[in-house]
Amino acid sequence: MTELTLAQLAEWLGGELTGDGACIARGVGPIEDAREDEVTFLANSRYERFAATTGAAAIIVGADYDGAGRNVIRCADPYHAFRQTMVRFYGFRQAEFEGAGRCDEGIGHVEVPGHRQPDTGRTARPDDGER
Repeated sequence: MTELTLAQLAEWLGGELTGDGACIARGVGPIEDAREDEVTFLANSRYERFAATTGAAAIIVGADYDGAGRNVIRCADPYHAFRQTMVRFYGFRQAEFEGAGRCDEGIGHVEVPGHRQPDTGRTARPDDGER
């Protein structure tokens, strides 16, 4: 399990910590119900009301944030900083692609009705049998 002090996390993120740098964080959680060893973030003013009451070890916020929070890490881009924090604690996971097809499976060209084809000069039509 990854364990970081808030001072280490703030330095790694390139952020500015206000609060207890020795506080330990072991994961992330939503601002409404984060635990005392989790980091959360605030980037939408709709959730500011939770900043004073969150149980989180720290709140990652924008650089201009001047609201509540016992431990606050100010970052230029709180969304990116929180994403990086999640990757730091849990690793990067690549989701499997489960779409209709991939270009390397031979599906690489789609004709859009009414769209002028630049290489032929013709306009694709829904009833056009040529592919």
